[in-house]
Amino acid sequence: VLEDDVVINEYNNSLKMIIEHHRGILKLAEDANIIFSYSTTFQLCTSVVTICMTMFQLSLKEPFSDDFWNLLFYQGCMFLEILLYCWCGNEAMLSSCKIPLAAFESNWVPATSEFKKNLLFFIVKAQKPIKLYAIRFFELSLTTFVNILRMSWSYFTLLCQVNNRNE
Repeated sequence: VLEDDVVINEYNNSLKMIIEHHRGILKLAEDANIIFSYSTTFQLCTSVVTICMTMFQLSLKEPFSDDFWNLLFYQGCMFLEILLYCWCGNEAMLSSCKIPLAAFESNWVPATSEFKKNLLFFIVKAQKPIKLYAIRFFELSLTTFVNILRMSWSYFTLLCQVNNRNE
């Protein structure tokens, strides 16, 4: 009986530590959303314009010239900069989606009914994925990255059409 009590205490203590760790991660994501919200939004918005304008400048340069390569390198850096924001946000969301399944797949069958109830509450709470945002409007994900590229391309084609009319 004493050994069973030790195992029960270990289960309960482990679950409490996991719940506290999860709360810490949620708090960190919330703080990151608040602290970096405006700077990330500014970065995403200016990237649309920068990518568009760099593509336009690339279209006007002689292919394989020094200016062409410089602009191409700059464009790659802009893609990478935005991809890093969106990739990390996407990874945070995907990783957080694995938490409820991992909790369910734990060895909870021999546990007490109190532990099972607490685990169920944790699983329900953990089903909401952790998302990073820019001003609670732009979710940092690969979908947002693709949308930024699409928007930049749309503005680029519009700019090319306006430029062709003026020539």
